[in-house]
Amino acid sequence: MEKIFFANKSAFTTEAALKKIFSTYYGKDAVTILRTNNGKPYIDDAPHFSVTHTKDRLYIAFSDKEIRLRLKDGSLLSILGEGLRITSFDDKNGVFGAVGSFMGCKYKQSASSFIKKVLG
Repeated sequence: MEKIFFANKSAFTTEAALKKIFSTYYGKDAVTILRTNNGKPYIDDAPHFSVTHTKDRLYIAFSDKEIRLRLKDGSLLSILGEGLRITSFDDKNGVFGAVGSFMGCKYKQSASSFIKKVLG
């Protein structure tokens, strides 16, 4: 996964956040944000991205082969596949939904989490 961006919805609309990201990180100053028939934003000739909203935040993730989740204990969970897209995310309880072809997952425990479990 390249990057995950988030912003407070009070500061950025989806369009403003996408334009800022593409200008700052991809060097594209003039982007035209298009929408699918069901309202999902996309940009021609640009990296694949997925937009998810919570009550207060906007998340934009760039990848369709891997979704990485940093867990509260610092561990990393990677979901692998093709055409992956986050469809929902609740930042209060960590529940998320995704679609695509799931092929596997990887789990990497953080060192501090491991030490806490060993030493109690």
